[in-house]
Amino acid sequence: LKAQTLFFKISLSQSLFSSRDSSYSEEVASGQTYSGQKFMFFTGVKFTDKWSANFLIKQHFLSGPSTVNSTRMGIGASYLF
Repeated sequence: LKAQTLFFKISLSQSLFSSRDSSYSEEVASGQTYSGQKFMFFTGVKFTDKWSANFLIKQHFLSGPSTVNSTRMGIGASYLF
């Protein structure tokens, strides 16, 4: 088997400040904002000098006017120019 290059990125971040959009509901417009953490895991495998495949998981844990937890997963391909 040909040796493959595998890379990872893991990060955890905490919000420092929050802003809001005027299109939010009245509850949020009254001055309440969200804060929380984000976790991200990214990995990729390089198949050739130019092509790689990627996988991502990102989670947001927010609290404020309500509790919001969201998870995103994605796959992709990358080409190096």
